[in-house]
Amino acid sequence: MNGILKGIQSVLIAMVLLCMIGTGVILWFNHKGGDTDVASQSETETSVTEETLDSENTFPDAMPVSTISENAVPETASSVTQSGTHTHTYQCTILKDPTCTEVGQMRYQCSCGDYYIESIATLQHKAGDWVTVQEATTTATGLRQQRCTRCNALLKEETIAKLSSSSTSSTSTTDKNKKTEEKDNHVHSYVGTVTTEPTCTTDGVMTYTCTCDNTYTAAIPATGHPSRQTIVTAATCTTPGTVTCSCAICKAVISQDSTPSLGHSYGPWTVTTLPTKTAVGKQTRTCTRCGETQEADIPMTTSPESTHQHSYTMAITKQPSCTEDGLYTYTCSCTDSYTEEIKAYGHNPGNWITVTVATPEADGLRQRICRRCGAVVDSQTIPYTTQHTHNYTIATMKPATCTSAGYCTYMCMECGDTYTSSLDMLAHTYNSNGYCINCGASRTASATP
Repeated sequence: MNGILKGIQSVLIAMVLLCMIGTGVILWFNHKGGDTDVASQSETETSVTEETLDSENTFPDAMPVSTISENAVPETASSVTQSGTHTHTYQCTILKDPTCTEVGQMRYQCSCGDYYIESIATLQHKAGDWVTVQEATTTATGLRQQRCTRCNALLKEETIAKLSSSSTSSTSTTDKNKKTEEKDNHVHSYVGTVTTEPTCTTDGVMTYTCTCDNTYTAAIPATGHPSRQTIVTAATCTTPGTVTCSCAICKAVISQDSTPSLGHSYGPWTVTTLPTKTAVGKQTRTCTRCGETQEADIPMTTSPESTHQHSYTMAITKQPSCTEDGLYTYTCSCTDSYTEEIKAYGHNPGNWITVTVATPEADGLRQRICRRCGAVVDSQTIPYTTQHTHNYTIATMKPATCTSAGYCTYMCMECGDTYTSSLDMLAHTYNSNGYCINCGASRTASATP
């Protein structure tokens, strides 16, 4: 019995020694070269060739690229390039969807502002089923076509041979059964035709017809006044002018703005009758624009020895314009006078008016016209976009003055949406003689309760 126990004990000691030796060998191997060998191993990559891809599902119709817009949640890609402690993280945005014949564009932009643009490969045409356009008869050949299921482009066209008269009767029953089977397995191939043209304000109708006479319709959006014209009516001394934007096609008025009347621009006073000690004199002045004449009395004179105090009357003898200074003339009853300069107003731009609407083929054009003189103050191009954002401009305005409040009506030039805001009445602006330069009111009279 003691011999058996000693034998078992020897076997256990030997197993423990073998385990310790094996552990030491593994630790030595990992320390000397194990990590290097593992790190040097290349990653396994799977090579995908064109043969392994399903040509029908390369760009599946269930999710066409054209349905992806900039509002979609973009994918995120990380670059290996670092700037200091910053690692670029790019957000992907499709700038242009690819088509069967044109490449698209994908923009990658990091939060730090760095970006780059890559091309998206064309979709390539996807051939649909053959569609018989014209059935063959015994006297005429037929025609069948194969079109792209994405863009409807014609890919192939073949002539169908004439039918033989001998085979017509013998195969009539077979043809009937074949046509019934083809009808059951028929795949619609529609061709679109404009049945109702759209107008500026009403939608049109596009009718799609299959070779089997099945049809459906879709709306064509209204054109929305694509061609516009601007007519400027100049203001006169007493009547305001207008700036009217209308549609060149349907003649509808899109917006109308008014420009203030110019007011008379009188020349200097001319004494027509000298005053005396017993009678007043007369003086006249004439508007340089419309020729209207204004007359005023000259008070009777006093003796040369009397002490005369000047009492001047202010008048605008040269009306200022957007680019030229005007002139105030102050005249006393004794005909003494002096002048002051009126600074040019500067252009008063009106609302933006769309002259040409942007289309996929060309940018549009919009302009701002001075409310006073009708000159084009500013021009801008309008880039084409499929997403509508309100672009409000002043459509109608009544300027506030120092005697009355005004208002502004704003209109979106694309969809016609409007809103109105009020303009507070302005304060009087007095010159050094105590007269308001806008309405001529006296500071003393305005202060009197």
